[in-house]
Amino acid sequence: MGGHAAGEVASSLTITAMAKLDSEPPGGDMLAELSSAVAAANSRLQEMIIANPAVEGMGTTLTALFWSDGHAAVCHIGDSRGYLLREGELYQITHDHTLVQSLVDEGRISVDDVSSHPQRSLLLRALDGRSVAEPTCPCTTARWATATCSARTGFPVWSATRCCARRWPLWTTPRGSPAS
Repeated sequence: MGGHAAGEVASSLTITAMAKLDSEPPGGDMLAELSSAVAAANSRLQEMIIANPAVEGMGTTLTALFWSDGHAAVCHIGDSRGYLLREGELYQITHDHTLVQSLVDEGRISVDDVSSHPQRSLLLRALDGRSVAEPTCPCTTARWATATCSARTGFPVWSATRCCARRWPLWTTPRGSPAS
């Protein structure tokens, strides 16, 4: 969370907790493993805040991809985004956890209003060690073809396209969704 107290510390602790997923072969429930890693990261943030009150207010967003044996799971909290590149088309596969996104969802503002809204950076969910982490964790089947990647909110779409210009797992999405 750019500019907030010790945001880089929160990000580092979260990455360390998520990296533990790489150390052992995944079990049968990838979503449970992702959720457990997120909960561990959030607990670690809470421990650090208790030990060092100077870092109170730190937090981080997270978009993580867990891939194993033809299956992929995404864990997302905050406003960092995950994208899918399929046959030259780029699709956002995560949903922002921000006030302005909730206002768009409720029909109170238009997508065009988001970039100029005075509270466009207000997060409703993040890993902050103060509240229960509530990530969105969809699981899906994947196949090799195009790309997935994550990009920070505000990056132009072409940046996400360029970062995805190599071979990564491709999502199989439910029928009728934009990426199916």
